[in-house]
Amino acid sequence: MVLEDTNKRKELIKKIEKKNQSKVICYVTNDSPMFNGSIAADIYPLLFEVLEKIGKTNQIDVFLFSHGGDTLVPWKFVNLIREYADTFNVLIPFHANSAATLIALGANSIYMSRLGNIGPIDPTLVTPFNPPANKANPDIKNNTLGLSVEDVIGYYELSKNIMNLKSEASVLKTFEMLSQNVNPIALGSIYRSHNQIRSLARKLLEMHLDPEKDIVLINNIIENLTEKLYNHKHLIVRQEAKKILSDKLIKYPDEELENLILDLYQDIKVEMKLHDAKGLEAYIDETKPVNTIDGIVALIESYDIKYSFESKKIITKNPQNPQNGQINYNVKDKTIGWVKS
Repeated sequence: MVLEDTNKRKELIKKIEKKNQSKVICYVTNDSPMFNGSIAADIYPLLFEVLEKIGKTNQIDVFLFSHGGDTLVPWKFVNLIREYADTFNVLIPFHANSAATLIALGANSIYMSRLGNIGPIDPTLVTPFNPPANKANPDIKNNTLGLSVEDVIGYYELSKNIMNLKSEASVLKTFEMLSQNVNPIALGSIYRSHNQIRSLARKLLEMHLDPEKDIVLINNIIENLTEKLYNHKHLIVRQEAKKILSDKLIKYPDEELENLILDLYQDIKVEMKLHDAKGLEAYIDETKPVNTIDGIVALIESYDIKYSFESKKIITKNPQNPQNGQINYNVKDKTIGWVKS
């Protein structure tokens, strides 16, 4: 899959580099239902190759668009960046949520466009010990209920603050009721994840903030992003982000830089079909026995190197007779993987 106008992308990257006196790396995961992507550990060797090509430099700006993913990835991601640059900034054109927000916490400055947002960092865990999402059919595929750390904490807060259950016996009963529906091993995982995410956020912030002088700011950031926003899907727009993270971290790009960031976002959006909510039917030509849809799940790109994680959907007509006059289709996903171009 080749970009039609490669020179336009390179020109935009080069203009941002000249404007910020930096080197730019784009990391984007797709948010469309058909080719949804997430931040994952397979990015490490590709990021390393990109950084090796750039070499040691004063500043690296990561152009970041993602709804999140593996919350363990940001620690190594940020450390890799900082092996090659003293100053690390993040450029946020639109969404940078969950694990993407964690990456941003490791940056000296976070440049947010007017469209940009970050989000809470409390993780949702999916383990073999989680309860089924569909209890009536527990054996169906992908039937594991994701458990949010803050949902479990919220259950206890409801018991204590709203229902006013404060005695030792009532607290024990509350836990017993929870453990009847959620395996205690899953609850243990939630507790460890709660501590781990707070520790990780602190270590990322202390890479560029003073652990002693900035302790109030650091604690405020962690508490807000892990506990005080109450909903993992809450979108923290840049005005709110500045209140939480302060203008020490959140920057509003000037008009020239914001236009460049948004132009780069629009260019990548077209290639990757970001936000594409259309269903399969929109891509099917009923006159053909087989339809193939190409998609890009994730992208990492610098001025010199580009990798796209490519995938295909192969759609064939069901050979059986149509039901109710409608043709049925079989869909096969074919993962191509990371392709260098």
